[in-house]
Amino acid sequence: MKLSGMRSHYIIPLKDAKVNVKNLLTPNPRTVSQLLLKRDKFIPATWGGYK
Repeated sequence: MKLSGMRSHYIIPLKDAKVNVKNLLTPNPRTVSQLLLKRDKFIPATWGGYK
């Protein structure tokens, strides 16, 4: 359960959390996801009765 003023699943109070704003979006999350989730070709499903 989340406590008031605390990050979820962390024991660090928010006032003590350090954020590096300059490098927060480096590398760009969108670019990373596009590279990791890119498909080279379509692979049709061969299970579940679909043909």
